[in-house]
Amino acid sequence: MKNKKKSIIMFSSAFKKTKIKNSLVSIFKKFPNKKFNYKQLAKILQISDSNIKKELISILYILKEDGFLIEFNTGSFSISKKNISISSVVISSNKSGVYVSLPKQKGVAVFIKRKNSLFALPGDSINVFYFKKKNSFSGIINSIIKRKKNQFVGYIDSSSSNYFLIADDKNVYFDIFLPKQNIKNSFLNKKVLVRVESWDPSYKNPVGKVIKVIGEKNDHNSNINSILLDFGFSLKFPEKVLNESSKIKFSISNSEIKK
Repeated sequence: MKNKKKSIIMFSSAFKKTKIKNSLVSIFKKFPNKKFNYKQLAKILQISDSNIKKELISILYILKEDGFLIEFNTGSFSISKKNISISSVVISSNKSGVYVSLPKQKGVAVFIKRKNSLFALPGDSINVFYFKKKNSFSGIINSIIKRKKNQFVGYIDSSSSNYFLIADDKNVYFDIFLPKQNIKNSFLNKKVLVRVESWDPSYKNPVGKVIKVIGEKNDHNSNINSILLDFGFSLKFPEKVLNESSKIKFSISNSEIKK
């Protein structure tokens, strides 16, 4: 399982960091011409705990390092004017993040770190803020316009006290959390089809639900059916197709043989 111990959904320090970062990005995007210091931002976010304020300050500097923010000598921050917002498509992914195409710059792609990806996958239509960083481009996905798919095939990892789908598709760089109350023993050691119910980026994993047991994990037919389902094909033909196929004659007439 990918970073299993770090993947568990919980109200942890990592959870708070993600939520604070997403909130800060939203504030700066909403007010692109304003400057904020950490005290003003803490007040907006209703943060009074001194430890969480320290987290907020560290996240501001991470966003600065990413190129999303610029800092002024007054200790305030503003969204970088070098940021460009465009609609685009994710072209590839790996365990570190995703690459997004730049429509007006052929052969150039923007790398989006995993923490800024909103769980985007190849083929997803997205809106992205990007900026030039030294000799390459970096960015933050602002929103998902349309996801190419929300159902995934794989097997359930139950090696910890939590359950996760490990997707067959190697482009899926995250595990999908499956709430314990929805898991049946009959799902384990099987190939299953899972539908994502929540893509909430405040969590470290999307949340899903098993909608179909495909078959035994290492069975040949299960693997074939898994491939079909992963590409969005149905395992059953429409009734109209079945009716038409029943009319097909499989015998060869003598006249045909003589030809």
